[in-house]
Amino acid sequence: MSRILIIEDRDSLREMLIKFLSAHEVLSAPSAEEAEPLLVHYPEIILCDLKLPGISGIDFIRKTAGDFPDTLFIMMTAFGDIPTAVEAMKAGAYEFLPKPLDLNHLSIVLKRAKEILRLRRIAASECDTVIVGESPAMMETLKLAAKVAPLNCSVLLSGESGTGKEVLSRWIHSHSRMRNNTFWALNCAAIPESLLESELFGHEPGAFTDATRLKKGYFELAEESTLFLDEIDKTSPAFQAKILRTVDTGEFYRLGSNKALKSNARLIFATNRNLEELASAENFRTDLFHRISAYTISIPPLRMRRKDIRLLADHFADKLGRQITGSSLALPKSSVQLLENYQWPGNVRELRNTIERWVILGIDGTFGPGRTTSQESGTYIDFEEKSHGEVLGELEEKLFRYQLKKHKGNKLAASQELAMNYKTLLSRLKKLGIQK
Repeated sequence: MSRILIIEDRDSLREMLIKFLSAHEVLSAPSAEEAEPLLVHYPEIILCDLKLPGISGIDFIRKTAGDFPDTLFIMMTAFGDIPTAVEAMKAGAYEFLPKPLDLNHLSIVLKRAKEILRLRRIAASECDTVIVGESPAMMETLKLAAKVAPLNCSVLLSGESGTGKEVLSRWIHSHSRMRNNTFWALNCAAIPESLLESELFGHEPGAFTDATRLKKGYFELAEESTLFLDEIDKTSPAFQAKILRTVDTGEFYRLGSNKALKSNARLIFATNRNLEELASAENFRTDLFHRISAYTISIPPLRMRRKDIRLLADHFADKLGRQITGSSLALPKSSVQLLENYQWPGNVRELRNTIERWVILGIDGTFGPGRTTSQESGTYIDFEEKSHGEVLGELEEKLFRYQLKKHKGNKLAASQELAMNYKTLLSRLKKLGIQK
């Protein structure tokens, strides 16, 4: 199942396409302007008409494609000819479909598009599931993960914050029979509980005030795939009871519906606390704990795998250096020794963030709480004879370039991570000469 956005001003054709594509999660809009707010759902495929009221289809693709490199755009038009098709392809379209639409042809095009998306996911999965380490503690963890990966059972990952629970869950997924399908992840603590039930189970139109359309939840979206639920310990007992029913039977109900649905998603739970102690203290449902803890894998903190610090540092220096600056960062021996002597309370995440900062600002040998970076300690900004505004401008430019590289040019994703208005970011990029 794919997430498809249809942009078509003819109501009859739009409704026909919605019905034809009902096996997928479908979003729709009659114009490019009304489609823009729907882009926050990151559609995998966009079916866009050429002739639209306001912004044309080609202009919409030209404007949007750079921000959504993982989305495939398919142009539809009754006015097309070869030059128009070429123009659409140059704008970023994957395919060009003449009207009246041949639904059989559309099915073939969508099948090819989904195969391209599948191959992209495999490639991305291989990048995101690299487990670096050769310490005995990490080897034991991987040994357990390798045993459970091919099985279709729930798994509980336990470890301190920053140890890499999601990375290991992706590794398990990539070594399972579901490896060719999308990996789904949700942090239960990051969403208000009033919305969490809708995110996981979905809702029907009218289920609550803002429920204007059907929404499929993660249990439904993760069909034939893996669903990773992080910080399960942060949920309430009432919510845990609903999760327990789905874990036990695979059944769930969308909000506003009394029709039972089935999910065969492979569930991986994660926590950075001792669930057994929480259950004993009645701060976590005992029945759910016993149901999800049958196969538990503990991930060791970085201080218990010191042999891996150098390997991880070199891995991040190479990967992040190439992503951000185009070349690998060489770590001096003295810097590696500093890394190996530090306790890393934030574990692998803190180590990665330290290397990331070194790549951007230079190796300064400082990390931990209250860390600072100055001109003397290696920042690649010359403060000499520069105004306050000039220095801030250079720092802002470095930050924006870094975020754009991190998100592969996706400006919407960069603006969200920066907690910055999208249009404001575009304006700043233009002013700094990063984007015309």
